[in-house]
Amino acid sequence: MRILVAVALAATALAGTAPLIGQTTSALPASPAVPARAMGFPRADADGDGIVTRAEATVQADAQLDAMDSNRDGKVTGEEMRAAFATRSGGRGMGGRFGADNGGEVSMSRDDFRARALARFDRNDTDHDGKVDQAEVAAARQTRMQRRQESTPQQ
Repeated sequence: MRILVAVALAATALAGTAPLIGQTTSALPASPAVPARAMGFPRADADGDGIVTRAEATVQADAQLDAMDSNRDGKVTGEEMRAAFATRSGGRGMGGRFGADNGGEVSMSRDDFRARALARFDRNDTDHDGKVDQAEVAAARQTRMQRRQESTPQQ
């Protein structure tokens, strides 16, 4: 189970940040509180209105899976994810973060991938209006940073 969660988190990081390097953010209003690459916001916001809908989040999840699914079988294995990450990160690899689970290779179906993406969307849609705006993205980012700080051992 931990591996599947790690795979989903890596997929978010992989698709949400790596393709945005060098990409402009002209579709987003200037705001120092909202990083342009948070949650892959510019890519997910297909119509450029500053809001990501559930439909846009689903399309982005499908595109992420398709980009990693090298054998086109409708699911992503740890091997496919490692290969996609290595390609996008200039060969740095993933440092062994993903691998076998209970003796078998981990894989995630399209439905699983979508479900995790939409669960993430729902967590970030704090006002439950079916849309995630930049303020909600900034709040989610702040919450993640706070949790990381709390979980980091103090020296």
